[in-house]
Amino acid sequence: NVHFRHTARLINKLVASGKDYDLLLFPEERHSPRRLRDRIYMEQKISDFFIRQLCSSQAPPLDLMAAAMGQSAMRPLGGHL
Repeated sequence: NVHFRHTARLINKLVASGKDYDLLLFPEERHSPRRLRDRIYMEQKISDFFIRQLCSSQAPPLDLMAAAMGQSAMRPLGGHL
């Protein structure tokens, strides 16, 4: 598990260096989310990050929550869970 003070130190260094960062916290979880809804949410955020960073803006993001529930995984750009 990562102590928040270590995370805060890293954030301070990133800000001081002018670097962008994304932070995702799960206060009620351990090092990695164990609850299914938290795990799906985390995986969705990871998917969104890679699509945003590596794909063109034309690529529709996947909705992992919908896919896990047997629904269509495609969602409009800017859509939320």
